[in-house]
Amino acid sequence: MKQLLLRSTLSFSLCMGVISGADASVVIEDAFNFRELRSGQAVNVAPGDRLIFGGNIRDTDTGARPADAIATARNSNTNQVFALNPFESLGFSANVAYSPELAEGDWQVTVVSDKGTDFFNLPALGTGPGTGPVPNVSNLTVSGSGPNRTLNWDLPANLPAANDGNVDRLRIRVQDSNFNTTLDQQLPAGSSLSTTSFTLPDGAIPHNGVFQAQVLVEGSDPFNRSRTYENFSVTDVGTGGSPVVIDPSTVFNFRDLRGPNSVNFGSGDIIGLGLSVDASLAGNTFVDAEQNGQRALLSRATDIPTQFSTSLPYDPSLTGQWNVTASNGAFSTNLVFRPIDDVGTIDFVNNVSLTPNGLTPTINWTLPADTSEIDVIQIGLFNDATNARIRIGDGGALFQRIDKSATSFTFPNGVLEEGERYVARVILTNLDDNGFELSRSIQFINFTPFMDDTGTEVFLPTVDSQGVFNFDIDVAANVPILIDPFVAIGYEYETGAGDPNFQSILVPEVGGDDSFILRFFDGMDEVETVLLANEQFFFPLGGVSAFTILGIDPDVGLDPADVTAFVSQLTFVADGTFTGSMTPITIFVPDQMALSEPSAALLVLAGAFLILFRRTALRRDKKCGNATART
Repeated sequence: MKQLLLRSTLSFSLCMGVISGADASVVIEDAFNFRELRSGQAVNVAPGDRLIFGGNIRDTDTGARPADAIATARNSNTNQVFALNPFESLGFSANVAYSPELAEGDWQVTVVSDKGTDFFNLPALGTGPGTGPVPNVSNLTVSGSGPNRTLNWDLPANLPAANDGNVDRLRIRVQDSNFNTTLDQQLPAGSSLSTTSFTLPDGAIPHNGVFQAQVLVEGSDPFNRSRTYENFSVTDVGTGGSPVVIDPSTVFNFRDLRGPNSVNFGSGDIIGLGLSVDASLAGNTFVDAEQNGQRALLSRATDIPTQFSTSLPYDPSLTGQWNVTASNGAFSTNLVFRPIDDVGTIDFVNNVSLTPNGLTPTINWTLPADTSEIDVIQIGLFNDATNARIRIGDGGALFQRIDKSATSFTFPNGVLEEGERYVARVILTNLDDNGFELSRSIQFINFTPFMDDTGTEVFLPTVDSQGVFNFDIDVAANVPILIDPFVAIGYEYETGAGDPNFQSILVPEVGGDDSFILRFFDGMDEVETVLLANEQFFFPLGGVSAFTILGIDPDVGLDPADVTAFVSQLTFVADGTFTGSMTPITIFVPDQMALSEPSAALLVLAGAFLILFRRTALRRDKKCGNATART
């Protein structure tokens, strides 16, 4: 019998040596949480009513932000977890669409780094008086030439009484195409609420390129604001510099279908744009692109400092030629990106599994039914804890190319490390006649190497930004399969739309526990019963579409980010495809736990886990995507 196993093993960080408490040298400071209403010609900025949250992360020994710091925030009201992204200086932040549910929850902020861990509880913004929305200024324009441009705008009609009187002042901000803030000036409280123009001082425009002028209306109790954008080009300020030399082989413009993932790599149907410049010029280069009156800012990548890139939601009107300008000092280089026109998408691989073999495991997959557009397959790799890209290809390349008909890949020696969590990506690519990418799909695959396994094939999920395991596996009636998912105290299992129901479940003993709580709905009532480890439990005739397992001892330390931590065997009532999910039910553990030495190394639990706790067994989650773009 073929089996679908949900496999989970205890997994602790071996490499980061994370510490917390008095010995840690990393702290979260100046945390914030506010509402912002955005309007105008924002470029590469999510528009509309947004909720912003984050803070500064500092190494107290050096004063700098730890280079490998990973920060997340959980909303206590909705249990949603969001990744915080680095921005200027010490800052980490995220912005999401505003909702009262998110505003009414406080935020549990966690940072993990090799300098230690820290935790911070950020109070809820709330939905009471003064919490917004703050009205925007309108008709923002930028006039003049040279560095001293003038901003003009119209004020909202109801200042200063707007937002229950919680409007204090205006603020002027200017950012360049690399999102460096070149001006941030708060205007005087009170009197600025009648101001309708502002001339930029010397230094606000330090170079040529595209800038975003912003006028913000701010309230202070609680802090809340609106922001209106207007972009403008500058060609008469730059001095010195050098011509920007662009290698044509580094230019890309393609359609990118990205699956859900846990490494902050924006998912969905996307247009990716980018190029690379000479390393000696990258620090003073600024790149923008325009098509059909729409502008994109190609910002400098943090992990590939010679690359400038961006990604935009797919739009047929943006599939033509992009007119690109790269500025450096007084020099500008213009080029045209070739169009992708009506190129279609490529389906993801599915039936993804792992054949364990220590640090050289094999990942397996099934290609989509239509392979006519697949010209090349590439394998990439992330560290799931740090989001860092790992070089895996020949000659130290980020990607390894394999045959376009391949259905497996074995990791070579020297790439993987024991105890680390990884996210592989299988990339199917369609090329044009010149070998440039037209479209691609990326399936993300979470796994941890099994060091003590006999080689049994285990099916793997993708893991989205909310920590939910998502499967895409062909199944047969009565035939077990093993699936592998994250400190967890239980799991919610759920079929996808049109999937056959679950017929049975078999789970392992965990940390000495051999009995758990099983909950499911039998069509009339919610049933709660004891589930014994290593004994197959059959659901009532016809099966169930969802169930929950609870009762895993939190002291065991089941890692909710490890897709190889809880081996569960499932059967189904009919043939079909399992496209469902397995969601860790988790708790916030603020203390570290040292373990006895199992081999040569002392294993230290890598920080506390910021995780989700769900009380309703059969709730169906709405999955949320992450709009952050990476290539």
